[in-house]
Amino acid sequence: MELEKTARILVVDDHPDNIGLLKARLEARGYEVETAEDGEEALKKIFERPPSLVLLDVMMPKMDGFETVRRIKANKDLPFIPVIMQTALDS
Repeated sequence: MELEKTARILVVDDHPDNIGLLKARLEARGYEVETAEDGEEALKKIFERPPSLVLLDVMMPKMDGFETVRRIKANKDLPFIPVIMQTALDS
């Protein structure tokens, strides 16, 4: 019997506290977690080794979440990767 592969989640946020909290909670539930602090770093990691899911902050320096997700979805060489966008904005 083959063991099921652990889902790998990429957490992208420019606030270390947010990354730490999400990473701890997800790892406690058995997920493999990778992190990035901006959209450019996230894209590099996604192209090198596509994750099962991306948790992506909307507001980040260098490249915001909207542009990051546009670039992920525009690359037809990547498999389908679900992206959940998160923000502290209330509007």
